[in-house]
Amino acid sequence: MSIIPIDLRPADLFAHTLSLHAWIVRSLSHHSFERAQTRAYRTFAERYPIWADSLFDQHFLRHVAAPLIARCLHPEVHPVAEEFVLAWWSQFSKQTIGPRELSAALPAATAFLHILDAELGFSPTLKGGSSASATIRSEVPANPSALLVAALHESSNIEMDWLWVAKRLVDPIEQCYCYQRALYINPDSEEARKGLARL
Repeated sequence: MSIIPIDLRPADLFAHTLSLHAWIVRSLSHHSFERAQTRAYRTFAERYPIWADSLFDQHFLRHVAAPLIARCLHPEVHPVAEEFVLAWWSQFSKQTIGPRELSAALPAATAFLHILDAELGFSPTLKGGSSASATIRSEVPANPSALLVAALHESSNIEMDWLWVAKRLVDPIEQCYCYQRALYINPDSEEARKGLARL
């Protein structure tokens, strides 16, 4: 049985060939992504065995965090470490995560994202990877204020939300973080650039 029907007109044959090519590229990208994720987790588990044993594991990544992992392929909606921490925390408790727990888990989540970004950047069929996401990603300040923790729970992908929070915070480090999140969402944000310049 032939993959390409023999009774197609040249125009139909061309369209069929294009759709077959697109399917092959998607399939290769999916397999490359799966391999990159597996390698990233293996590296993460070697470096952070305590976190791997604390349910930041393959099951977590393939189920609870799967929507976040899928966004790693798209720089415009690339997840941030805080989103992984909130997803990880949701496995344990329905209560809001406290500043202490958030600060403790962020370095591990940030490390995993950096490792995954590096793996995706080296994968030849995943053009470009998501290495651009590492350019603005900063750490959440130690002992964040209640307003910043609430903003992190919202995990908005809207520039104006982060600008609004930045204007209501008093700590310059927290303000800087919010302006950077706004710039990550919209690299052309004049208001975020002006806010950073004022700090």
